[in-house]
Amino acid sequence: MIELWKGEKLAKTANSLFFYKKGRARIGSVPTPYDILYRNAGKQGRWNVAVKPLVVGLCPSDMAGGMLEFPPSSTRSLSDPKNPAVAGHEFVGQVIAVSKTARDEPRRKGILLGDLVAGDINVGCGFCSQCRRGDPAAYCLRGATFAGVGSSPHGVDWVQRQTGRSHVPGAYTEGFIVLPASNIHKVPRKAVKNVNALALFCQADAVACAKTSCDTMGLTTFKEMRSFDNPSVLVIGAGRLGTWHVAVIKDILPNAQIFVADIKKANLKSVASLFGIPKNRQYHVRGKHPFSRKHIENALGKNKFFDFIIDTAGHAVLTGRTITEILLSSVAPGGKFWTTSHTGISGVDAGHPMILLGSKSFGNGLSPQNNFPYAVDFLTKYAKLYIRCLAELPNGLADKGLARIIATGGSEHKRKASGIIFYSIVNQSNL
Repeated sequence: MIELWKGEKLAKTANSLFFYKKGRARIGSVPTPYDILYRNAGKQGRWNVAVKPLVVGLCPSDMAGGMLEFPPSSTRSLSDPKNPAVAGHEFVGQVIAVSKTARDEPRRKGILLGDLVAGDINVGCGFCSQCRRGDPAAYCLRGATFAGVGSSPHGVDWVQRQTGRSHVPGAYTEGFIVLPASNIHKVPRKAVKNVNALALFCQADAVACAKTSCDTMGLTTFKEMRSFDNPSVLVIGAGRLGTWHVAVIKDILPNAQIFVADIKKANLKSVASLFGIPKNRQYHVRGKHPFSRKHIENALGKNKFFDFIIDTAGHAVLTGRTITEILLSSVAPGGKFWTTSHTGISGVDAGHPMILLGSKSFGNGLSPQNNFPYAVDFLTKYAKLYIRCLAELPNGLADKGLARIIATGGSEHKRKASGIIFYSIVNQSNL
């Protein structure tokens, strides 16, 4: 029923990082998704591939899952010992098992046992009209599940039927994570010469999200639509997600005029160094109402308006009122304001008459959608450039302090440490 990679075993329990109450996490032995894999193996089920996580990236979405803030109205169980809320959704790992009834699907993608893969934890039901036509999991009519984060409330029923659980455990484990074969994407061995190179591919989800922002707000097709290729783009937040947005924008539109804003000088310096952003396009955010028209002009120049503004600063940093003001005063006609906030932003007056008259719009790009193949190719292509942005959280799951870092989104650690992109090694690899 199950084919195993040489020397591997599927343990029923494993040392893992999990949330045990809202906002609180710890590390200990909990059940692996062994039951999910075997439940699907005999029924030609979808959850048919086991991946041993090697490297997991630090991302605030894990905190949002543990706070039951994402998915919105999450009902994720945090106290059920048989269904532990194991965190971790940005990872790269090794395929260690596959159901014999489903082995052809990975092979069609060139994936064999022992191969390195990046995992897409966004999973739709697979059977509604949206899923059948190939739409991203976020469009699933029955509600998506997000392995390591939680299930949409109206998706719990189908997740329960397919897996026997209401949500699927994530990648902070010395065991394995189970996903459909359609959700794993091969990482080229030639691109992985050391552990840092391997760690870079745990950023596939973040890069895919950045590509989605570019797609949904029209930056990807901007040149065809507007007949010029150097739009003005302001990225608010020059941390990890902001860095990936700038990187993808430069990949798509190399001539784009990039401006960045952040409260940390170190982040501005790092992004400016990576992409050659001049001083007059950097805004060190301080004081009250920093995105008023007056402050924007003082920092970035008079008569400066933006075709695109992308908020990657994090949940609840910008209020709906502030975003409405920015749309009215600093977004150019035909321009877009896009957020990557997990849980929505109330109070944005996207229907304001002057916003509609100026053909301006507000939207959300936080989803990898179907952009994982792009992300893996992107990271392969630019590996040498971005490896220097990585920093390891040492000792992996042997460090009990990692639980607090994940539960708090890493904000305290980031203030003290140098680096933009942080990762943990959870299982050793034979590179």
